[in-house]
Amino acid sequence: MINSISFSGYLAQDPVVRSPQDSNDTFITFSVCVHFANGEEFINCCSNGDDAKYLAQNAKKGDRVSVSGRLKLNKWTNRSGEAIQKLGVQTYGVEWAPKGAVANMQQSQPQQEYPQRPQTQQAAPRPQQSYNGPQAAPEPPAFRNSAPLYQEACRSGQQQRPNAYDENGRFIPAHFDY
Repeated sequence: MINSISFSGYLAQDPVVRSPQDSNDTFITFSVCVHFANGEEFINCCSNGDDAKYLAQNAKKGDRVSVSGRLKLNKWTNRSGEAIQKLGVQTYGVEWAPKGAVANMQQSQPQQEYPQRPQTQQAAPRPQQSYNGPQAAPEPPAFRNSAPLYQEACRSGQQQRPNAYDENGRFIPAHFDY
């Protein structure tokens, strides 16, 4: 059985650095808000290692994150002695983008003008040849792919379907008579 989950969303809170009482290890916990068509879900995550250190220092509420990890049932006893169980994600990869990073990148980079695509060159008309006149050398094909099979497909003038979509934008599959 494979236990793997990947999702992306926004940090619902600043990451919280935690240290268990019986260990020197530190880890962070954070919650990710994931938007669905019918609302939002908040997924609790736990991270350690380099990702945890980096996120603890840099990530803030509202930043976009992409998380990969495994589902884990976390069990602990709270201060009043109750046993608590909560399903969460133990991360093994977190990608982070600061709030507004994409918008800032789009504004700061100048728009690039791409060169116009050259017009397809049509073959020049061949000169009229007399019966005994010299034969003109064949002109190279004006097709992008020069394989004869593809040239023939281009020359054959295959008709495209005029409208492959209905009035609601749904694709209409081609009908073939066999």
